[in-house]
Amino acid sequence: MQTELANYPLPKPAVADKGLVYVIRPSNVGMAVRFNVFLDNKEPASQMGYNRRNQFIYFYVALGQHVISSKAENWSDLTVSVKAGQIVYLKQEVDMGSVMSRNTLKMSRAGI
Repeated sequence: MQTELANYPLPKPAVADKGLVYVIRPSNVGMAVRFNVFLDNKEPASQMGYNRRNQFIYFYVALGQHVISSKAENWSDLTVSVKAGQIVYLKQEVDMGSVMSRNTLKMSRAGI
């Protein structure tokens, strides 16, 4: 994961009282399909953004446990526990689905 991240500029540093989550989609497969990202529930107001091919989004979160969800043809959920000043990297892996692309979230934490 660290090697793959070397190609991405990281525009936001961690801050002492929050965690920082990067969601990265390092693939051209299914490039027209948006993978929407949600924080703590799957309601529209909880959407943090979306990725298409070779893109990433980032957002600050409160300390503690969170559920990050990614929506494509399927939902992929990942529970993360975030500490003060920690940067969490999530990768959206792409698979071909029956109608459009499917996704799986994987985690790699920096600094651990």
